[in-house]
Amino acid sequence: MAGRRCALLVTYTMTDPYAVGVFFRALRIVEELQRRGWRCLVVNHGRIPDDPKVRRTRRHCEIVEIESEGAVKDFRRVAPLFRDLAPDVVLFGEYPMPFFQPFFDASRALVVPPLVVVDQYYDPASGARLRGVDLFLMYGLRSLWPEHPARHPTFRIVPPFIDRVAPLAELPVPDRFHALPWLTVLGFDRRVMEAGLATLARLREVEVLGITLSHDPIRAEELMDQAGVPRRRRLALPLQEDETLFGLIAASRAVVVANGFMQMAEAVALGCPAVCVNRGIGMEGHTLHPAFRPFVSFDDDLEPRVGRVAAWLRASPFTEEQLAALRLERGGAKVTVDYLESAATRPRWRARLERCAGRWRASRYDDDVV
Repeated sequence: MAGRRCALLVTYTMTDPYAVGVFFRALRIVEELQRRGWRCLVVNHGRIPDDPKVRRTRRHCEIVEIESEGAVKDFRRVAPLFRDLAPDVVLFGEYPMPFFQPFFDASRALVVPPLVVVDQYYDPASGARLRGVDLFLMYGLRSLWPEHPARHPTFRIVPPFIDRVAPLAELPVPDRFHALPWLTVLGFDRRVMEAGLATLARLREVEVLGITLSHDPIRAEELMDQAGVPRRRRLALPLQEDETLFGLIAASRAVVVANGFMQMAEAVALGCPAVCVNRGIGMEGHTLHPAFRPFVSFDDDLEPRVGRVAAWLRASPFTEEQLAALRLERGGAKVTVDYLESAATRPRWRARLERCAGRWRASRYDDDVV
């Protein structure tokens, strides 16, 4: 174990509404880092979800769960933890929201190890330059804006963390359903499940298979009964590994997801139009860049939502040229770890000097810690 490089990954989760995309993205990075011989520690603000990816990661990586106690206490707890770990690189899972700022300050207070931040590439205006950050990685789809260059020297675009996509023959869907168009509902959040099932129940003009993925398939069956989804065209599945999840989305004519950028971008990358359901956090429809609008619905009302899905079931909104370009939007975890290793090997001295100059700002939490 001696001599192994160490990566510290700082993430967050929420449970109501359910928001775990940043955390799961970090787990995919952990898997690739460990494949290359790194030692990893994940520090997560919030509860850890029960999921196959979490159970697999915990077999070889420590995941520390920290609940918020306020800015000062958060900084005092995590700063010594980060320092004692002596990481070779720090990855911050998303641009810091206000409640996450003490963790970001603790990361910058280390000064020496390079700091890499991941955020969402909503559009070509995304990605401001951050003081003290070696690389600002933007998770998104370059092929929608191929003509736009990098905005600054620390700016990089990484594709979705999609590797293998399970083919139709490997999916847990009986053969009798293969001839039908599919609408898949990623019902991890109650609001998404309800919106997806309401949409399914109203699709009377076309014979469509409704697939749900959830923590409780038995409960999903009960909800489908209540919503009026016919038994002959529905399938309730448990949580799946990534390659099967991606295969189900790729084989579907449309998918119902939470209104998170990551879920939307992954669906589009897989050539599947997405219905995004507002949960009170995440993206709002008015923020959606026009490049996404042919493939994404943010309709809050049922009738427009059903209309968009029915149109997608009849014909894909993607051209063959778009699908060919999107098939190249793969392997983001490997690309991200390439950048992490590059940052650890060749840190940016300007970023280190900025962290050193800004270290005094952390003293507002606790002079003794920093």
